[in-house]
Amino acid sequence: MDYNAKRAKLSGVIYIILALMLASIMCVTIFTAISSRKDTPAPEVTDAPAPVITTAAPQSEATAPVNAGVEAIDGLEPESEPVIAPAEEQTPEFIMPVGGKISASFSADMPVFSITMNDYRTHMGVDIDAPIGTEVRCCADGIIESVYDDDMSGRCVRIGHSGGYATVYRGLDPDSTAALAVGSAVSGGDIIAAVSDGALFETAQSPHLHLEVYKGDAVVDPLEYLPYNADAAEAYYAD
Repeated sequence: MDYNAKRAKLSGVIYIILALMLASIMCVTIFTAISSRKDTPAPEVTDAPAPVITTAAPQSEATAPVNAGVEAIDGLEPESEPVIAPAEEQTPEFIMPVGGKISASFSADMPVFSITMNDYRTHMGVDIDAPIGTEVRCCADGIIESVYDDDMSGRCVRIGHSGGYATVYRGLDPDSTAALAVGSAVSGGDIIAAVSDGALFETAQSPHLHLEVYKGDAVVDPLEYLPYNADAAEAYYAD
């Protein structure tokens, strides 16, 4: 009984000591917390400066960029103003200068036999049969560029047309061209001369008009532009 009583007494003492220790720890913790709050300075409150509001000056219309407000799209370039190409001059509308048939064709690359010169040579135009004195008409609207005499082809007239074209009429009657003035305008179908036999390099042939057509500096086949009709040419002789 004495042992149990002593044990119980010892246990009570231990509980009391533990309680006192817990109480001491709590007191220290509370004291520390109170001291920490007292030592922490209160935050200072300062007046914030008033915000400064700036207003951008309006941009004048004269200096505003042309493409302002247009967003660029990747892979696409701004459209440029269309470039208008100058209109190409059209080929003149040619007519036959006389109504006869073609007695000698164009041959600028292949020499052909000349019965007058008794040799082979190129033929830079077409020969259109027509009696001496037949009226020669201008093939298309144009300007008279020159009236001249050639040793082999007699009286000649050159007329410039639109599109860089020109026609040359050879073997003409000199008297029939007396009224022509260089630089004057003529219309397609106007009478400009008359056929003669003055072309010495073709005197062995029947009377005819020698006609050449040029595009720029190059001589071209007149039959590519003239509305030649062989049946109409035959009818010309029948009449």
